[in-house]
Amino acid sequence: MAELKTPDHYIIDKYKSLPRATLYAFISALVCGMAAHFYMFTNKLYNYDELVNTPGGYGIGAELGRWFLKIMADCNSRWLGGSYSFPLWNGIVSILLLAASAALVVRMFQIKSPTLAALIGAFMTVFPAVVCMFYFMFTAAFYSVGIFLSVLAAYLVVRFPGKFLYHIAAVLLLACSIGTYQAYFANTACLFLMAFILSCAFGEGNPSFRENFFAALRYLAVLIGGLILYFLLNRMLLVCWNVTMMDYQGIASMGQLSPGKLLTSAGICYQSFWAMFSENVKYLTPTSLLRKCLTLIWLVLASGIVIFLLRGKRSVPGKILMVCAGVLFPAALFLIYIMAPGAAVYAIMLYSVVFFFVFPLIFVDHFVICMNGYERVKKSMQWVIFFASAAIIAIYVWYANASYMSQEYTKYHDLAYYETIVTQIKSLDGYTDEMHVALIGNGEVEDETNYLGGLLEDIVLQDGRNASNVSAYSKAHLITKYLGFAPEFCGYEETKALMQKKEVKEMPCYPDDGSICMIDGIVVVKMSEYE
Repeated sequence: MAELKTPDHYIIDKYKSLPRATLYAFISALVCGMAAHFYMFTNKLYNYDELVNTPGGYGIGAELGRWFLKIMADCNSRWLGGSYSFPLWNGIVSILLLAASAALVVRMFQIKSPTLAALIGAFMTVFPAVVCMFYFMFTAAFYSVGIFLSVLAAYLVVRFPGKFLYHIAAVLLLACSIGTYQAYFANTACLFLMAFILSCAFGEGNPSFRENFFAALRYLAVLIGGLILYFLLNRMLLVCWNVTMMDYQGIASMGQLSPGKLLTSAGICYQSFWAMFSENVKYLTPTSLLRKCLTLIWLVLASGIVIFLLRGKRSVPGKILMVCAGVLFPAALFLIYIMAPGAAVYAIMLYSVVFFFVFPLIFVDHFVICMNGYERVKKSMQWVIFFASAAIIAIYVWYANASYMSQEYTKYHDLAYYETIVTQIKSLDGYTDEMHVALIGNGEVEDETNYLGGLLEDIVLQDGRNASNVSAYSKAHLITKYLGFAPEFCGYEETKALMQKKEVKEMPCYPDDGSICMIDGIVVVKMSEYE
């Protein structure tokens, strides 16, 4: 009978059994992740969706095909009393899950260099897609679960090729990951493709063409199986929950591609790949220095690939397979363009692009160990990779903090703006706390004095937030939840009827005199003109 260990002994044994590289990846991910995001974790910042889901809420689940997100939120409600947007709690849980994902990636690819492992861990927590995810703090922990499941699915298949049950588990995990956020399917696809490339180049025991071919079939089977299971469970649960799916960002038609659209979407993937070296693609490569460092990293990767193809002791068919897989890599990184060609893609959908930065590090680690000779070249490659990656990580940490500070400026300006409006409402002659309030306009505030926004918008442009939320669809939530002014706001029909009145049409727009007045016992605030 196995000896029952105390918690202390169990933790110490597990710590000692962890490879040093895995431990470095986990710790680096935690430290760099906290350096990048601690500002967000210790302040209550918001974006347009966060306003609606503060203090409780998890967004939209089953209606957007995110059935596992709903399951997690329901479990959270049962065990913790609800899903709440607690920045420090949600943030730490998210960083721990991302750090665990980084550790799995390092173990999956059996990274030997602690330095490269630490860089991989840092990239996976400071990448701008994570910044964008934390703008939606109310659902960040759930999305981090989705990322972790997508990595764990790949880990089980790559590390345990002969375990059929692990492959079944991977299919289920992948389906749950897609059911959390559909874009995370690309994470697993990228990891499988990277594993295949490395197997062709440096696989243990020099795998034959046949072995690599069947490995590719295994990976493809898991990806297809995960998608099929996702769609089956999605359809079944929609019926069980009596929910109708919304066609948001092309989700309802995901995977329905004509040959023409497929080619167009694939073209966008490759255009985005090459643009990473010269442009700020979806705010993922924001500075010139970062792009120069990224170019250096990929030049190192390219030189390693050329040396391997010319001097590597692998069969020609194996090298051909590797090159073919490499050609598919850009499509895997930006797979969301193929999955949902009608979607307005933004940073949170592109976490898979983190492997654009991670893959060169993994390749160099294997190249240094497996290629005989070229000692000066290998050492030079490691130094270039180290300095270039460290510079990019530092830029991302700086960029994250600047983004959050800009978001805080936005918050101050929003609150000051509506606090003034609330004061003017309460100062109206004859105002009582029983009166309804109507915010009138087409949604965009036409105030020429309201232009400062987040102050740093020219420096830290980022998806997932507005420079100002005074025109946001959720402005009523800002007024009620942050200012505590919670009157009875007019509903759609009542507001529509007011907009037809001549006196409302002739009112000036805020902040001009007469833009706030009482009409038929209702406080009318005209924010903008309308049709």
